[in-house]
Amino acid sequence: MDILYKTPEQFLKHTLSLATQLSLAKKKEIVIGLPSEKATGKVYKKSGKSIIEVGSQHEYGIGVPQRSFLRMPLAVKQKRMSKSLYSQFKLVISKNKDVKQALGIVGASAYNIIQEAFLTGGFGRWKALSEYTIEQKDSTKILIDSGKLKLAIAWVVRDVT
Repeated sequence: MDILYKTPEQFLKHTLSLATQLSLAKKKEIVIGLPSEKATGKVYKKSGKSIIEVGSQHEYGIGVPQRSFLRMPLAVKQKRMSKSLYSQFKLVISKNKDVKQALGIVGASAYNIIQEAFLTGGFGRWKALSEYTIEQKDSTKILIDSGKLKLAIAWVVRDVT
């Protein structure tokens, strides 16, 4: 991060801008998964359960085998997430990148990791489907039946409440 300033005024301008951006960052959060702003109201027709109910059941193993599609993938790929966060805030500091935009890119990175988990059976860590389940849904794809849960995954950058 070699930032060269031709004048003290340029240095002051950059420092004030950085202080503003970091102040904004303290007031923002990234919500990844099934944020209420995006997932509320989505319902499975067969069961009448909301997407959030079904997601919670699978994430925590409530009445079904636990297949974490949020916490586990992000924990497994924690180094990748850290690199994303680091590179985005390096741009905030060195290039005056907008904090909300930087956080949005970090959210997109998390989203991509979660989508990879769906494609790889939780990076090979999710419990395999039972023969009964395979027969019922006529598929061996874990956590993908209608695709609603996978399609409902989203991220939101919002104000800390």
